[in-house]
Parts: sequence; structure tokens; C-alpha cells
Amino acid sequence: MKRRGFTLIELLVVIAIIAVLIALLVPAVQKVREAASRVQCQNNLKQIGLAFHNYAGVYKGFPPRRSYPLPEPNIGWPVHLLPYLELETVQKAMKMDKSFFAPENNDVVKKPLPIFQCPSSPNSGRLIKMNANGMYGAAGDYYAHNIIQDPTFAMPSGNTGATNDDMTLSQGSKVRRFAEIADGTSNTMLIREVCARPDRYNAAGLKTAYADGVSSIGAWASYQTAVIQSFDDAGDVVNGPCVINCCNEYGAYAFHTGGANHLFADGSVRFLSKGVNKYLYYAIATRSGGEVVSDGDF
Repeated sequence: MKRRGFTLIELLVVIAIIAVLIALLVPAVQKVREAASRVQCQNNLKQIGLAFHNYAGVYKGFPPRRSYPLPEPNIGWPVHLLPYLELETVQKAMKMDKSFFAPENNDVVKKPLPIFQCPSSPNSGRLIKMNANGMYGAAGDYYAHNIIQDPTFAMPSGNTGATNDDMTLSQGSKVRRFAEIADGTSNTMLIREVCARPDRYNAAGLKTAYADGVSSIGAWASYQTAVIQSFDDAGDVVNGPCVINCCNEYGAYAFHTGGANHLFADGSVRFLSKGVNKYLYYAIATRSGGEVVSDGDF
């Protein structure tokens, strides 16, 4: 009686077919996972945008990006939004008369808040040293912006560069009223992805890993505001043509293919491509430059 079975050649063919199928399946799964992460990131920013507008409904404007007077308290815009993100208990647990890096607040700010983290970012669960006294805070990936650091940029008014006050959010204790966003809320950037700080990434990937140094930004409760700067396409030299996904040191940077998510002052979230013109990007970063910008431009 003959025994049925696979020959060695048949077995090798089956293994080869399975290997090919797995090779085809893995990229598809990764693509689906990244699409889901990008959507979740957009949803995070939409919730943050809604929180900004709910805050404005109470205080007649957006919160400052960085609150003080010195020396206390120093807090970033995310702390102001906590009650409008169903995180009021987190804010209540903080000593609001103390800075985010104060020992009294360390237990609170060390807790990761997923609403401030992009799921595609490697920052999940990371703790960042906020001062030399060893206070740590959980990382966040969404940033406001302050000055535009590019000597080739001038405001339409003729002023060279853009000052702190030209940006969408104020600093100090001032609330930014809608009437002050003269370029229109739909054409003015509010928050952008600057993921994976304080690691340094360029266009090729990880350049310098974080080595437990002090960083005043990077934790969700910290200032979370950074200079806007452009780079060459490799992300190594400043004042080049690239403002998205070339360098996360003062450049928008995301782990999404082809671009990064941005929250606008009207509450909309838009995916801006890596190849966006840097001067157009500067125009939407300022609140009252007087530039003529339309949705089709970006």
C-alpha cells in the first residue's frame, strides 16, 4: 500500500509560496496600521481644536502658548485645555500656582496623555527631563509656534521676519481674540506635529538619540512651542526649502508618509505635504500678515 505525502520539492514550493504571501501581506498590514494611526492623530488634533474653541467661548479668545509671569507659574497651552478635553481631574491635581516642572506637579505631568501624542510617533511612554533637579514629564508631539527663524523671510508689511506677537497664540497672560487673527482662522495655523523630540530626526531617520538631557519643551505640560525653521532636503542645513519632515529640530515632523497634520485656528485639521512652499507655510503661520491664501494653495 502506497503512502501519500509531500516530496521535498513540493514542500519547498509550498514554503516558498507562503513566504511570498507573507511578504505581500506585511506591507499591506503596515499600510493599514499607519492609515489608522494617521486618522487617530487627526482626531486628536480635532479634539484639541474643539477644546481651543470651547476655551475661547469662556475666555473670549485662545489661551497663551506659554503662560507666566516669572518666576511662577510657567505652563504651556495644553494645561489650559485640560478641562475641555474631559481631563479636568488632571488639571485639578496640578498646583496651578506652580510651574509644570515644580516638584509639586511631577506626579501629574509624568502621566502620559494620549490626546497629546501621535500614535505613529515613537514617543509613547517616554519621560523627558524638564529641569536640572530631575523633574520628568511625559512626552507630547503637538506644538504651537513662536518666531519664524529665516533671514530670507519678510512680512508683506516689509518687516524682516516675524515677531512673537505675529504668531497665532500670544505668550504671557494675554488671550488671543479672534478679531486679532486678521488673516482669517481658516488660513492661520494653530498647532503642528513636531514628533519624537527630544530625539533628533532628519529626512533619513534618527540622527541623535535623546540622552537624558534637560529640555524645557517636549513634555505635554511644558511650553510646547517651537521656532519655525526651514532646512535642506536632508534636514542638516538651515534656511533650505523644506519645512515638513526634514528635521524635527524646529521643523514640522511626523511619521506619516508624505507630510504632517496641522490644526488651523478654525478647528479644521489638514494634512500638509512635505513639498509645501516654505513661504506659503510662513504665511499661514502668522495671524495678520495680509497674505492672500486659499485652500488650494496648500
